[in-house]
Formats: sequence, structure tokens, C-alpha cells
Amino acid sequence: MEEWSSFCYLSAEGYRYYLPSLLTKCLSNFSEDNDLIHSTVFSLNPSFHSLYYCGKDEDFEYQTSLFTSEQYKAVCSFLGLVFDTLPQLKFLSAQALRWGWNKQTHPAQAKSEEFYRSLHNYQYPLSKDPQVRELQQQINVAFEKTPYPGDNSLCGSDLGDEPAEYAMEFRGLNWKTLHPDFLAVNSAALSFFTDEGFRYFLSAFLIADLIIPEIEGAWSNADAVFHLTYGLVDEEFEREDNFNWYEIATRKFSHFNQEERQAIVSYLEYCSLKDEYSRETINKALENYWLKTLL
Repeated sequence: MEEWSSFCYLSAEGYRYYLPSLLTKCLSNFSEDNDLIHSTVFSLNPSFHSLYYCGKDEDFEYQTSLFTSEQYKAVCSFLGLVFDTLPQLKFLSAQALRWGWNKQTHPAQAKSEEFYRSLHNYQYPLSKDPQVRELQQQINVAFEKTPYPGDNSLCGSDLGDEPAEYAMEFRGLNWKTLHPDFLAVNSAALSFFTDEGFRYFLSAFLIADLIIPEIEGAWSNADAVFHLTYGLVDEEFEREDNFNWYEIATRKFSHFNQEERQAIVSYLEYCSLKDEYSRETINKALENYWLKTLL
């Protein structure tokens, strides 16, 4: 299947005709080591840019409308198999079922919706560590009344699918109930939110970062410290690359109120004590900006 990438250039009719060969090839080496499976599942997702800005992906809808009911269900079964047996691709297959292959009733589609419900409705335990628990509660109180920006005010860029994908994934959600695994697979969202979206959902990432070590099986690759310090240290805002990173960063942070800022400072001070690698960067960001905002 050296020519699999050419599928995106096929007509809708050609796509329907040749898709079985792609799925069959995936099944011949059905493992997480097979990069073709990841690419195939990715290609079974609609355009999030179209979903966010137009309400639907017309090309995707026309393409899938040509499938017979039996063919449509076969694709759903393939996605369901990926969902059930390949953990690293579980979210991606659930995403395809939820946003794309959702026009017919199918057990895999139902599993996808239940999976999403579990990711959107999580109750964080209080930390067993008194210091972490106090900080966790401070963040909860500080961001309790932070306003949700609105469903159409989350996407911070109109370039490409990725910003729209995160805007769609987080649309209408409550930051207090997002499972750490959901935040992990959407870790780059903090780079693509609007300033208001960043303010609203930041606290979810902060609490997840604090509590994940105590949750069995939970993981994260989000870096809240990076997003709260980049542009605020001397080496960054003195760069000669035609960007005033300090101004860009502080404009984004200007949306936070005093209580939220205090919680962020407390979080950064805690991270500075625990993270020797990032300590110098955190302390410079605190000195150059965050502590000044509390005066």
C-alpha cells in the first residue's frame, strides 16, 4: 500500500471502491506498530475546520453517503476493532466514530459515545498530599466563576484543522469534569485556544498536572509551566525575530483576574520547588511578570 496517501485525491466514488483494500491491508498486520493503521484511522475523520466554521464537512458527508448500509457498518466495525484492541489509537478511532461515522446505529458508535461521556464527566479526588490538596482547592476556588467564552469563541486560529479540532473537542465542556486522559490527548489545545479559552480551561490542566501522580494509569504530556512562562524570560523576549514575545504573552495573561493570578503564582511556586530542571525559567517568569501583577 505504498500509494495509500493518494486516497485523498480519489473521487468519492473511487474512495468507496478502494477503501476496502486499505482496510484489508491494515487487518493483515493489525498492531500498534503498523503506522498504516494510524494513518487510515486519521483519514477516516472529517475536516474539523469545516465542522467548526461550516457546521459540517460537505465533502466527507457526500463521500460517506455513497456507502451502502452494509459498507458503512463495515467501516464502523473496523473503527470499533481499533477502539477495542489498540489502546494507543482508542481516542482517534472514537473521534472518527463520533464526528464522522455517526449516521447509522452501530455498537462501535455507542461505545464511542460512552467513552466520551466518561472523559467529560470525571470527578477528581482530593490529593492525599496536604500541600497539593491546598493548592488544588485554591485553584478550584479561584477559577470557580471563570466565564465560559462561548462555543464559537474557542478557536484561536483559522489556519488548518488542528485549532478547529481542539475547539470542537472542548466545545460546551465544563473544565472541572475533564478526565486527565482527555487533557492528555488534547495537550496541545493550550497553544490554539483563544485567550478567553486559554483562561477558562487552564485550571483543568493545572489540577490534572498536580493530581495525576496519584491516579493509577493516568498520564499527561501537557506542559502548563511552558504556557505560563514562555515569553516572560529575558532570553525569549529579547530575541530578534520580529516578535515581541513578552507582549504576546502578557496580552494573553491580561484576561486573568487577581484571584486567578494568585492561584497561578502559587502553582508556579510549587512547580519551582519540585522541578529542578524548570526552576530557573519559572523563577524568572515570576520575577519578570507574575509577581508584579499581584502588587
